[in-house]
Amino acid sequence: VTPYFISPHQSSTLYHGGNYIFKSTNRGDSWKTISPNIAASSVKEKKSFAAGALAESMIEKGLLYTGTDKGAFWVSKNDGQTWEENSAGLANNYIRSICPSRFVKERVYLAMTGINYDDLHSYLYVSEDYGKNWKSINKGLPDEPVNVILEDPTNENILYAGSLLNCRCNFF
Repeated sequence: VTPYFISPHQSSTLYHGGNYIFKSTNRGDSWKTISPNIAASSVKEKKSFAAGALAESMIEKGLLYTGTDKGAFWVSKNDGQTWEENSAGLANNYIRSICPSRFVKERVYLAMTGINYDDLHSYLYVSEDYGKNWKSINKGLPDEPVNVILEDPTNENILYAGSLLNCRCNFF
């Protein structure tokens, strides 16, 4: 599952993630590599294959975040010119969703899943400093894998988490 998106700041700018992050400024006609190999984490247990999530801040153009399938988290504050790995405090799981805050430039949320490694717990985090420090925010949620986290567009105190809950279907 390769992450990609259209920049919220420029509709002709596209970003695409693999083990590198790519950028196009002409609707995909040509691409430029804008990251180091993000799969080559500085943490042995977080060395991975590719990006699992990729996002740009709605507040600040060029504030990019990406996360890998083994929990390496990267940030670029200058549209991919330089990248910093901020993975300390995160589980070694698949980063499935990254949600930069619409209210606080430094705040970012992420959802991880361990389902690829038979770990069926919930992993949700918030950082108030571009991912340098992480705080778990899964308290009170079912202990089930979470695939997505979103911040409400009008109320910064409301978050939405999408998980895979067990469901039963009764057919009559």
